[in-house]
Amino acid sequence: MSNIDELIKVEYKTYVERWNNYYDNSTELNLLLAKESEKILRILYAIKSDVNLYDDLGFDIGFSGFLGLLNIEYNSNKKEQEND
Repeated sequence: MSNIDELIKVEYKTYVERWNNYYDNSTELNLLLAKESEKILRILYAIKSDVNLYDDLGFDIGFSGFLGLLNIEYNSNKKEQEND
């Protein structure tokens, strides 16, 4: 696994935790933290996929698929840890 993949994995976990914190306690600070994690993931996705960060539609479609794959991987890893 490359360094960028490790960064993405760690940042996605932070992203999920921050959005869950926001849903549990809807404060402006929690919203800002969650949005900052999303910005970091967007930048990491652009670097990894070598896509134009400013191609709005194409980038958003690719980023949505990227988040979907991360969600599947995150949930499967979480289930494996619960079973251990």
